[in-house]
Amino acid sequence: MAAAGPTRPVATHVERLVMVKARVRCARNHAKSAALILNVVKSAMNHAHPALKNARRLVRTAKNASFLVQFLATLCPVPKDA
Repeated sequence: MAAAGPTRPVATHVERLVMVKARVRCARNHAKSAALILNVVKSAMNHAHPALKNARRLVRTAKNASFLVQFLATLCPVPKDA
C-alpha cells in the first residue's frame, strides 16, 4: 500500500512525448488554416485598387501575418520545459 499516490517517473516522459505530438498535430492543422487565410488576404489585395498594392499592401499583410502568428501561439502554446 506504499504506492497510493500516482508516482510515474517513467510515464511522464512518454506523456510529454504524446503531448508534444498532439501540439505538433494541432500546429499543423492551424498552419494549414493560416495559409488559407493568407491566400485569401493575398488574393483580396491583388484585386484591390492599384494604389493599395504598394506600401499599404505590405503593411497590411505584415499585420495580418503577425496577428496570425500570435493567434496560433495562443491556440497551440509551446511547453516552457521543452
